[in-house]
Order: sequence, then structure tokens, then C-alpha cells
Amino acid sequence: MLESYVLGLVDKYVAPFAVVDAEEVRSGVRKGEVKLQNVQLKPEAFHSLNMPLTVSRGSIGEVSVQMGLKCLRAQPSAIVLKDVEVVINPAGTLASASVRAERRKEAVARLLKEDEEARRARLRNSGEGMPPREQSFFYKLFGSSIDSLEIQIRNVHVRYEDGSSDPSRPFAAGVTLDALDLTTAEIKSWAACAWSAQAAVFSKLLSVSGLAIYWQHGTDAYKPQAGGAP
Repeated sequence: MLESYVLGLVDKYVAPFAVVDAEEVRSGVRKGEVKLQNVQLKPEAFHSLNMPLTVSRGSIGEVSVQMGLKCLRAQPSAIVLKDVEVVINPAGTLASASVRAERRKEAVARLLKEDEEARRARLRNSGEGMPPREQSFFYKLFGSSIDSLEIQIRNVHVRYEDGSSDPSRPFAAGVTLDALDLTTAEIKSWAACAWSAQAAVFSKLLSVSGLAIYWQHGTDAYKPQAGGAP
């Protein structure tokens, strides 16, 4: 039951952007921790967002999601992303007429799928299609997970390259990030602390380090450094 529910969420929110092995996810859910290595982003990752962009290079070195399934109110949930590297181009520079036609077909299919999912969601919200006991379980599971959620992101490089808007003046712009942490904090001191299920009120502390934005003129296509993302 839980595996099917999680796989449904992955299919809806992750599958349009990245290549994910459903069996790895299923196995991880059973253990309480989903851990994926070298996740590849799809070239059409931005199409579902109706953005005219294509991913020419995209990968996440490690994705880890820890879920406190054995004791919902005693174990924190955590999301860890490491070594994120994405290079984006205008869609027109890489897409042929046949590719654009295929994208239009995919967009129509996606709209039909979203309509069907919205209909099912209305049934769930109205109490139909899922027993009350099952609804209570999922509300408790994900409500508790959000309350205790901690996020850790390391080593991110997102780069946009455009050599088509003005071929004589290609340019690139990007964002790099060394670290981002979302942790539970004490309300008065704002010092990071361990999450406690007994706390009636808690706060979240967001820490960011090594955030930089750059712009380059007349640059060549990005070539990753040996050993991973910069």
C-alpha cells in the first residue's frame, strides 16, 4: 500500500524530470531510506513546466530520502542531495521539427493525465476511493514527515548557455552553491538542535554558504572538471 502510494508520487513529481529506477525506490521504501546514485536528468525536464529549455547535461551524484516509518513521531525525515550539475540550453538550439511535434503530443497527453489525476484527487478529498483508516494513515505519515523534515544540499552548479540568440556573442550564466541546510532550531536562540516529537512549537533554520552567480561572454560550452561538478 505505502509502496504504491510513494511510487505514484515519484511518477507524478519526479519522473518528468529524472530517470528513476522504480525497483530501487520500492526497495528503499521498505527499508525506510531511498538512496539513489548518479541520477540523470531528462533532456525534456523543463517541458512539463512549459519552459523552452533543454537539459544538455544534468546529473545528481546522490539522492537520499530518509523516512521515519517505524515510528512516525520519533524519527526525523531527511532529504540529501549531493553533486548537482545541470547545463541548460534554449530548446530551439537542440530540437528538430520532429522533436517539437513529439513535445506537442506529450503536452496533450500530459494535460489529459493531469485532468484524470485531478479527478481522482477530488474523489480522495471527498472521502471516496480510499477507506477512512487508510486516509488517516497517510495524513499522519506525511504530516509528521513534513514537521520533522531536514534538508541537506551540497555542491550545486546550474549553468545556462546560449549560443543561438546572437551567434556572434555567445554567453553563459550560472549559479553555484556549496551548501544549504534546513534544520530544526530552538525558538529563542535560533541554534540548530535535534528534532523532538514532544515539542509543541518548533522553528526551522535555513543556512546557505558559498552561493555565487556568474556571467560569461564569448564562452565555449561547459566542460566539467575531472572528479565531478565544480
